[in-house]
Amino acid sequence: MRYLITLLFLATSSLFSQEITIRGVVVDKETNKQIPYVNLSILDKEGGTSSNEDGLYTLKVLRDVLDSDLSITSLGYRDTIISIKKMVSIDTVFLTPKTEWLNEVLVSTAPKNLEELIVNPLFKKKSKGGFRGGKSPYIVAMFFPHKEIYDSFNHLKNVNFQLYRHEESSARVRIYRRGTDGLPSEDVLKESVIVDIKKGQRDVTVDVSEYDIQIPREGFYIAFEWLYIPKNEYVEVYKSKNGLGKKGKREELLFAPSLGTIMKNKGTFEAAEFYKGAWRFLGEMDDKNPKTGAPAIGFTLSN
Repeated sequence: MRYLITLLFLATSSLFSQEITIRGVVVDKETNKQIPYVNLSILDKEGGTSSNEDGLYTLKVLRDVLDSDLSITSLGYRDTIISIKKMVSIDTVFLTPKTEWLNEVLVSTAPKNLEELIVNPLFKKKSKGGFRGGKSPYIVAMFFPHKEIYDSFNHLKNVNFQLYRHEESSARVRIYRRGTDGLPSEDVLKESVIVDIKKGQRDVTVDVSEYDIQIPREGFYIAFEWLYIPKNEYVEVYKSKNGLGKKGKREELLFAPSLGTIMKNKGTFEAAEFYKGAWRFLGEMDDKNPKTGAPAIGFTLSN
């Protein structure tokens, strides 16, 4: 028995010794100011974290990913790739601000016969299931192509989200241009807009009128960004079975909130996700069902 306990102790110690904790701070290369809510994602693998409101981060990785690279991204800064081996030896990450913002390609202003227009209204719908933050920093974006009716409005008044689970949490709103590959590219919304969500809140309306955002003619993405900070952490418990059929429980660390989905016909919408350090088109959830879940995102235009 003593021999068995010793083996178990050694196995457990070996398991924990495989994990490395990396701590540091992300700062602006020009001003030396600390940058909050920076995404640090292991490229092509699960794992990552976000810096907190003070720019500090704690990243736990296994030794078998030391040869991987870390993708570091943040609103208003150039994307940066650093090897995890290098991250172990440094405690400060410097990000370079973007100095060139593309000029906006704006819709023309036609006669103003309407005061506002709600696009993809959510208030009469109920979301089915939801997107949530898992092991890697995560962003979900919904594409809205340009329509002629948008020409009657000057700017974006607000963006709307519907949640599936209503935890107290915080998230960030992002608005992107559509790149030549069809995926999100440059930020249209250049400010960091953090949304504080109350427990039990289902519908979220974010006023962005003060930023005077005018709609690019090529269309644009509205995105919901999870913040990998302690405030948003929660543990989901699942029922499971082992190889012998014995029932048990499995715990998974997740990040609130859960963005809802609205069922739409396949091929009628376009969406993307930032996952494992890169953008990709959002896959359809159920190949057998003629409908699939689209991110519950909408917006309002006004004069």
